[in-house]
Amino acid sequence: MEYDPRAYEPAAVTVDIVALTIRDGRLHVLLVERGEEPYLGRKGVEEYWSTVTATQSDVRVWMGQPVIEGDRVIVEFWTRMLGGGEPLTLVGNLLMRFDDDSLCSDLREYWQLVPELRDPWPGWGE
Repeated sequence: MEYDPRAYEPAAVTVDIVALTIRDGRLHVLLVERGEEPYLGRKGVEEYWSTVTATQSDVRVWMGQPVIEGDRVIVEFWTRMLGGGEPLTLVGNLLMRFDDDSLCSDLREYWQLVPELRDPWPGWGE
């Protein structure tokens, strides 16, 4: 039997975070819906960063070569730190939009957190 997507009702799912993982050869999907409103606008970007960095220490950050298209920028980041005293490596992407004054007005980030300290490999972020 051939798969026909039209044979099924279309799904409508609204979530804030989708985590896809393959374990033991099987796909696992985690959908997360926020319990509060997202941070919005330039003030929201400032509030977000002051909140998420409050328990971080011994932070070391590497930034990749940014890709710029009009008022949007995407850039990779690699961060080693202690989060609440625990060793963490956070690797991801920042997708930003800038306003007419060249200030960040929208920020989206995608990342993976590893519970150990890792440095980027040679040539990472080029």
